[in-house]
Amino acid sequence: MKLMSDNTASTRRAAGEAILELAREGLDVVAVSADTSKSMFTTLLREEYPERFIDAGIAEQNMMMIAAGLAATGKIAFAASYSVFTSMRCCEQLRTFIAYPNLNVKIIAGIGGFSAGIEGVTHVATEDLGIVRCIANMTVLAPSTALADEPSLGARLLRDRLLEGDLRPADVRPDAELPEHPVDQDLEMELAHPRYQRLARILIDLHDEC
Repeated sequence: MKLMSDNTASTRRAAGEAILELAREGLDVVAVSADTSKSMFTTLLREEYPERFIDAGIAEQNMMMIAAGLAATGKIAFAASYSVFTSMRCCEQLRTFIAYPNLNVKIIAGIGGFSAGIEGVTHVATEDLGIVRCIANMTVLAPSTALADEPSLGARLLRDRLLEGDLRPADVRPDAELPEHPVDQDLEMELAHPRYQRLARILIDLHDEC
């Protein structure tokens, strides 16, 4: 899969482009939004495949339930909104109606952590990763750059795993802003093996003293 984004592109845009590419490749992809299609770039799918896009309005819990219903019919459902809402407002829907029945729903959880600062304190999601990591059956991915999005969201998360018969739910957490330190274009991502880009000097000093 080749993304249109370069190594300075928004990871949210990279995620939206990856969804579009998967649809172009013939996978039965649908996207559900909660009035965030422009900022989460699911408009890319809507413009080319309008019949594959649903906007639930400002109703994230409904968005998750729609995605669960679509996945239950065999479709690959993407639910895209801000991480503070997908993890906190939709926690019961994630746990009970997506993860518990192990449905093939991929949550695109944008502007996680402190990256939502410009949106105000109500949109800051410092708890999001902690919440979704506690949910059984949920795979959690937090790509650091647009290039990191390609192998995790596209080739690994969908193409490779779907071809292997893995239809489990997943939470993908793209950032809000451009990456400060783009990684090497040869970066390979592997589930359960994080890539450390830098380490605080104080940690290095403490390690040397031990």
